[in-house]
Amino acid sequence: MTSSSEVEVVLGIDPGHVGGICVLCVSSNKILATYRMPLKSAQVKSRPNAKTVDEDEIESIISKYSHAKLCVIEKQRSRPGEGHVGAFSLGFGYGKIIGILAGKIPTLPLESKQWRAISLHPHHQTLYEAYGDDVVDLDGKDLSIETAKALHPYFCMPTLKPRGKKLHDGIAEAILMADTARQKYLESYS
Repeated sequence: MTSSSEVEVVLGIDPGHVGGICVLCVSSNKILATYRMPLKSAQVKSRPNAKTVDEDEIESIISKYSHAKLCVIEKQRSRPGEGHVGAFSLGFGYGKIIGILAGKIPTLPLESKQWRAISLHPHHQTLYEAYGDDVVDLDGKDLSIETAKALHPYFCMPTLKPRGKKLHDGIAEAILMADTARQKYLESYS
């Protein structure tokens, strides 16, 4: 049996506070591990429940997979209507993750529309067959969840909250980014 460090893997990271990390085997296209985005309390007086990315926990996860061939991470930017504090917080967490990846794993930051074009569109017909005309009613997050489930039917998608019903869209999107990383890696190195 080969050790986990001998298996070619790629990573996908959704860096948001409700994001996730996915480790995908290149040869078998199997999900080896998923993680909720690790968070810790932020020291903000005006917001006692504020959270920030836990860089120590992310460092620990990344260290386990430092042999990864490629990581696709969703590029972050401010969006119209988004508060400046929230945008700064998201950008700060994104920067922490990029810093941890630097020099360890080749990283490809892609905007949402870029990785979605690679990961979602080839499977649109499969989803259309499963949902019929209702597929057009799926929003971006639900479409990500359904595509991840269609690509990896053996994987039990976690919920956002324990005993909750809503599936974890951050992990679904991390899975799709890992799928994008796998496709990009195979195109570039095969």
